[in-house]
Amino acid sequence: MYKLHPDYLNRSYKKISDLQSKRVIVRSCLNITLNENLKPSSLFRLKESVKLLNEISKNCRSIVILAHLGRPEPGSTDSQFSFKNILSELNSLVPDNKIELHDSVESILHGFAHQNGGNIYLLENIRLFPGEESADSSERKKFAKELAQLGDVFINDSFADYRKSASNYDIAREMISYIGPSFLNEIEGLSKLSNAAKPFTAVLGGAKLSEKIELISSIASIADTVLIGGAMAYTFLKASGIEVGKSLVEESKIEDAKRIFQKYRQKIILPLDHKYLLNFSQFEEPIESRDSSLNYNQIGIDIGPQTIKKFEQVIADSKTVLWNGPMGIFEWPNAKEGTQKIVNAINNNKDCYSVVGGGDTTAASENISQEFSFLSTGGGAMLEFLSKNEFDILDVILNKALD
Repeated sequence: MYKLHPDYLNRSYKKISDLQSKRVIVRSCLNITLNENLKPSSLFRLKESVKLLNEISKNCRSIVILAHLGRPEPGSTDSQFSFKNILSELNSLVPDNKIELHDSVESILHGFAHQNGGNIYLLENIRLFPGEESADSSERKKFAKELAQLGDVFINDSFADYRKSASNYDIAREMISYIGPSFLNEIEGLSKLSNAAKPFTAVLGGAKLSEKIELISSIASIADTVLIGGAMAYTFLKASGIEVGKSLVEESKIEDAKRIFQKYRQKIILPLDHKYLLNFSQFEEPIESRDSSLNYNQIGIDIGPQTIKKFEQVIADSKTVLWNGPMGIFEWPNAKEGTQKIVNAINNNKDCYSVVGGGDTTAASENISQEFSFLSTGGGAMLEFLSKNEFDILDVILNKALD
């Protein structure tokens, strides 16, 4: 788990004594899921991002927002990747200001020259620019220098966008840089797990074991119990010699699952039973298995009643709970019960510190009444923070402060 330097608060944006004459660049998290009509399916990340904008807009000369939406190829003209799709929602969340969308650095610089202070500019999807994620570090640095023209101070307020790029890493090396409040909230909320109250239970689900191998190993070393559901449970079950029928399995990760299970077998609890289908359809009535194995023609889609009962008992006795990943295909009405029961179990334990994170997990919890201690905006970022000793986009700011 990431070890936070004790002087990190010295790099909080609150240490900026006077923003009155400053042009501020903010790296925000605007990467949200759009529905079939290209409208936001959730406003959670947007609401978190605008807190900083609303707070500093009254004092600074201007704000320039850098952010991305989806994974477009540089130069793409596909409308689904444009911030035009979320601009009205953003503006509704900043009632005292108007956010202007610009398609180039030059356009914003032109705006600076012809407008008075207090404006908020949004640069179009940063991933549309070739320099943003270039494999050539000199190209990223060149683009970062171009972006740095837009401000005097840089504030990274996007914990979720953790991979090194020009707009969150290289730019921090070019100018005075700080950690934003949403980012700060994330690292403080997750850092509490390093001294978690016992018993500490981790509930891990989702489809891909490959994305969570390091997290499972890291969390299993400090947690008392690890409950594993979702599709990745079938990889663990198969690695344990249990038949899983036609359920989703990552064959290339069987050996990794076997290694992790053998090392932490006293802590890991795998599904005791399942809900399964004979045809992969959200409209088919699921069948409950009698035990942890599935026949050759059966497809597991959710944890079964015995597993739910066991997981509920463990969660009820926990003082700390980390949840990452749904227990089944929660978007399907016939496969959402396991996830819903886990949410209810965490909510019912009023004495535990509960941390929830991950894109699918957040989406699932938003559709169910929930009151968690901490809800993370990050999916991969949360896994990275909890499973590794380095966090590049934070380290680059802290190391600058401590040199």
